[in-house]
Amino acid sequence: MKILFQAPIFSNTDHKSEFLALLSELPAYVGNEEMSTHFLLELDSETIEFESIRQLSQIFKQWSINQSPLESLYQLMGIDGYNPE
Repeated sequence: MKILFQAPIFSNTDHKSEFLALLSELPAYVGNEEMSTHFLLELDSETIEFESIRQLSQIFKQWSINQSPLESLYQLMGIDGYNPE
């Protein structure tokens, strides 16, 4: 499963490296492609579990990324309007 989302604003290359490291630590992580102002994140749809979605949602929240691209993940997992706190 691929998710296209707007890249956060990085104040320096260390912040970008930190962000990319967080993504790569996701349990279902397959890869990530930078596309100008966006990222295309690939997750293994065979092994994705709730924990991956929860972690990704927290990363989006931490980096002030619009969470609407995660809606397809919520639907895949049968989660109606999941809102992490």
